[in-house]
Amino acid sequence: MPAAPDPSAVSEPPPPPAPEDAATWAEFTGRLRALYDWCGRPKYRALCSRCPGLSPATVSNLIGRNPLTTPSETATARFVEACLRYRDRPDPEAEVARWTAHRTLIAAAADTLAPGTAMPGTAPPDDETPDDETADTATAEDAATEETGGRGRLYAAAAAVLAAGALASGVAVFVVAGGDDGEAAEGCRPLRGTIEDSRTNQTWPDLFQCPNRPRVDVYEKAAFGTKVAVLETDPSWFICWTRGERHSGGNDVWYYTQGDRATGKPELNGWGYVPASTLRTARAPDPAITRRCA
Repeated sequence: MPAAPDPSAVSEPPPPPAPEDAATWAEFTGRLRALYDWCGRPKYRALCSRCPGLSPATVSNLIGRNPLTTPSETATARFVEACLRYRDRPDPEAEVARWTAHRTLIAAAADTLAPGTAMPGTAPPDDETPDDETADTATAEDAATEETGGRGRLYAAAAAVLAAGALASGVAVFVVAGGDDGEAAEGCRPLRGTIEDSRTNQTWPDLFQCPNRPRVDVYEKAAFGTKVAVLETDPSWFICWTRGERHSGGNDVWYYTQGDRATGKPELNGWGYVPASTLRTARAPDPAITRRCA
């Protein structure tokens, strides 16, 4: 007769989902959502309390209904750390590095693709679907690549980018988490992705990431007046620039963004403007931000 189960025995919790199954940005977002499910799907604010610098708006941009096409490295690292700490996982640093390193691989692979080329693991357009004869001649190597969800092509493409960089600079290159915190940055850079703007009811293609002072107010208009949110993260993303009231930066340039924590006018959902003086850039508007607000 089998022994009765010991009611005092505590089963080991399942390990967190692995990022390596993702070969595309969409799949990477899916793995982030799986990690959120694994940690118990807590309220965003409760999750953010486990990692300084993470905000509910950032979590929504990662795993919400309209996530960024390309999740930022800083947001990814903070989100993964928060999920691990919420489940009381000891020493989450190695797991965070694992996620950010795999994100670097996906980014490197995406950079090698020509315009119109599908990322590994995505279906080709209808007019490029291989016919039966072509499919029958596929090699065993191709089949193995398909079985791994395109990760073979992902790593090959990433390796090509990293190897080219190593040859050009004459130094060794390692796939590790990059410094995306913006501490030493002095300018903005394009950030691939899209985001839904609930204030203007439109989808913005591509964003701009800039180093900025954290915990600054976001205003309803390009002028000091009604505060609608607080921008807590550094770096942060911005949509466009416009001219408004002069500020301590010695100019009248303001940037449009979404704050991390809404403080007023809830119908705006945190969307508003910050003065250029809050950004750590040498010029205003920064040359990288090529879009001017209408």
